[in-house]
Amino acid sequence: HRAAHLLKSHSLESTNIRGCYLAVKAAYESKELEDAVAIMDKADNMIKSERQKLQEYSITNGILNTPSVSVTPVSANQSQKFQKEKVLFSGNANTNDDKLSDPDKLTHLRRSLGAIFFLRGRIYESLDNRTLAADAFKEAVHIDVFCHEAFESLINHQILTSKEEQQLLASMPFDKQCGGGNEQELIKFLHEMS
Repeated sequence: HRAAHLLKSHSLESTNIRGCYLAVKAAYESKELEDAVAIMDKADNMIKSERQKLQEYSITNGILNTPSVSVTPVSANQSQKFQKEKVLFSGNANTNDDKLSDPDKLTHLRRSLGAIFFLRGRIYESLDNRTLAADAFKEAVHIDVFCHEAFESLINHQILTSKEEQQLLASMPFDKQCGGGNEQELIKFLHEMS
């Protein structure tokens, strides 16, 4: 609770992607779900702005390029949570460049946004809003195909039908976010095994 208050007192929850994540995570962990939703709502414009820095969400010729999702939750163990947060907060925190040409900055932005949408899904799941939770989990896996926790949330709670699961897998941008063919096939295989 104190962490969220400190971040909010410096407006970091609505001006910095990682500050937003920390404030929402602190509110979520202290079971202040309505406060967590309010923080997310306040930061929505900043989140959208950061998301537009990703090529598939950028605006070209006045048209927003968004992935097509034609499909309409879960806690990780402590080790997985630690690894996720270690990646999220390591490296250069400055992601305010309009163009992200540095692959490391792009990766950090993807991981940060994926973590935010995954956390949003967990919050909505805790509030028993499965529809909004599913939308957030799907957004998380489109932004970051490595966000396996979000994919597991969709599968483990049987939010998706088998056909919807296949459509989601087919629409995920493995080719754009994974390295070579082996990494792409491995990540896709891990999702399929869920």
